[in-house]
Amino acid sequence: MHGVGLREWVALGVLGIAALFGFLFFDPTSTDGGTETPPTISLGETPTPTPIVTPTPTAVPVTKLAQPTGGWLVIYWENVASGGEVLTGEGFTQRLALEFFERPFPDIRDDAWRLEASQEVNLEPGRYSFTLETDGAVQAWLGDLQLLDEPDSPNVRQSELQFDHPGGRAVLRIGVKDTGGPLRIRWID
Repeated sequence: MHGVGLREWVALGVLGIAALFGFLFFDPTSTDGGTETPPTISLGETPTPTPIVTPTPTAVPVTKLAQPTGGWLVIYWENVASGGEVLTGEGFTQRLALEFFERPFPDIRDDAWRLEASQEVNLEPGRYSFTLETDGAVQAWLGDLQLLDEPDSPNVRQSELQFDHPGGRAVLRIGVKDTGGPLRIRWID
């Protein structure tokens, strides 16, 4: 027997390189850049499912919006026989607390009119809420965003309005329509 020759060393080197490539490319636990975990081998038993933890969203704090100061512009509209509306009057009130058992003016028809109160507000970014007490069909908007649209109800009701605002100035408009009985609109602080 002779010693290990060049042929044997070359064969051992090729075998070593093949083993290295085999380990790198065929080992499921090797670092191939993927993030998948190796599969679990099962021998027929039912695998126990791993619970999926979902994060609970953090509740956004709601700021109670105080009644804006500076006076509300109140515009009165009367329904006309042709199907439209005509501007009947306007005025200002410091607080939104209006109640009419009949018509607001002697020359307006009862149960055929509505009012719209508006006020500009300057808000920080966030979520806000406020409460209105109404009797009559009521609608409310903040800019172009409609916050409330409820038909007339037989009783006085309180509605809590909630909205998100990106911050800045916007016009808050609240409209109430007299369709029968008294009309009431009141901001609850």
